[in-house]
Amino acid sequence: MNKAALLADMATLYKVVGIPEVLEPPVLGVTPYIVNVMEVGFSEGSKKPTAYRKNIQFYVYNEGLGDESAYYARTEPKNDSNTDVSCALADVGLFSSYEKIYNSTDIRKRIVGWLIKAAATVMDEAGTVGNHSMRLKWAYDVVKDPSKYVNICMTLISQSDDVKVLGAACSDSDLAWLGYMITQIATVYGFTN
Repeated sequence: MNKAALLADMATLYKVVGIPEVLEPPVLGVTPYIVNVMEVGFSEGSKKPTAYRKNIQFYVYNEGLGDESAYYARTEPKNDSNTDVSCALADVGLFSSYEKIYNSTDIRKRIVGWLIKAAATVMDEAGTVGNHSMRLKWAYDVVKDPSKYVNICMTLISQSDDVKVLGAACSDSDLAWLGYMITQIATVYGFTN
C-alpha cells in the first residue's frame, strides 16, 4: 500500500481526512506523518449521531519512488465513535453481528441489572418453590459477582436475530426472557461454582 492508498483507506473509516503533515525529516527513507481526521457514528443506546476528531500517525517509506510503501503507526485505525451494535436483517448470520451484540456495553449493563433483579426475586420467593435451594444458591452467587453470569447471558442473547436487528434499542423483555432461560439452566444444573 502506498501513501495514496493508505489515505484512501482512511477515507473509508472517517468522514473527514485532513491534509497530512510531516512530523520530522525523513530518516533512512522513512517519513513520519500525522493527519487529523473526524470520525462519525451513532451511539449504542439511543443511536444519536456522534463525532470525534483525532490524529492518525503513519509512515511512508521511499516516498515518490517505485517501491513506495505506507504503514499505519502501531495499529490499524478504527472508528470508535460508531458504537451502534444493530445490524441489517440480511447480516444477522454474519459472525460480526454476534460479536457486536456480545460486546455491547449497553446490553451488558442491562443484563447486570436484570441479574440483580432476578436474584432479589429468588431471595424473596417461598421456600416451597421448585429447586428453591439451588435457585437461592444461584441468587447469592449473582449478588456476590454478577459479572460471572454476564458472559453466559451474552452468549445466548447474541443468538437472537431480534436483538441483533434492534441492537441496544431492544426492549428489556427481549433481554429478560433470554436471561431467564440461562437462570433456569443454572439453577437446575447448579452452575454456581
